Amino acid sequence: MFEMIIFQNVSKYYGGTPALKNISLRIEPGKVNILLGPNGSGKTTLMKLILGIIKPDAGKISVYGYDPVQDPIPIRRITGYVPEDDTLYHSLRVKEYLEFVARTYGLKPGVAERNIERVIDAFMLRDKIHEFTGSLSHGYRRRVLLAAAFIHDPQIYLLDEPFIGVDPRIARALKTVLKNKAKNGYLVLLSTHVLEIAEALADNIILLYKGRIISTGSLREVLEKARTEGLEEAFLSLTMSRLQVEEIVKALMG
Repeated sequence: MFEMIIFQNVSKYYGGTPALKNISLRIEPGKVNILLGPNGSGKTTLMKLILGIIKPDAGKISVYGYDPVQDPIPIRRITGYVPEDDTLYHSLRVKEYLEFVARTYGLKPGVAERNIERVIDAFMLRDKIHEFTGSLSHGYRRRVLLAAAFIHDPQIYLLDEPFIGVDPRIARALKTVLKNKAKNGYLVLLSTHVLEIAEALADNIILLYKGRIISTGSLREVLEKARTEGLEEAFLSLTMSRLQVEEIVKALMG
């Protein structure tokens, strides 16, 4: 019961504009859970609520038995988080940043050093360890954030658009690792705009639109609800986006 993430009638507003509207949801370990939805549908807000970075305006959230409003620190200790933005301390060198993250998670010095070396190699950062994070390209900053998320073997992987700007070799390896982590009982929740990735990875799809959950379930269940054969068609149907696509095409074609 406790080892899951539960949303109960949760709403969040920004200046009177709803980002999430009265959502109830259970996100379980043992699955690759994928958040889908157009920009502004509430995906990033949902992740920040899980970590207690922002607070809900209504409803309750439980993360492995903890309330992120009252007890965000225990949740963050068991979570590997990759934000959508490249949020790093730009004045730290790559290895210094990873050492800082390891200390923040309370890793013992020997364990920290082994884990740092492991993620440096895993994310192909060896030739960048002495460079300032602020001087890195977007792709390398994403690698550093991914390395930080994996450094402490968390129980929860919370990854906001983890494949954006990532080297294809790392992306391929990351897909394999996330599926294996889920099979071994970890909780994996990621957002993506790449529907091919969702089709390949998802055990459970959570489709958001204008702050509401409009479909949840396996790929098969989502397709059955939309009465379509592919996830792209289901996405366009369930988010009522087909007309918008046609208008974009007309505008670009002149």
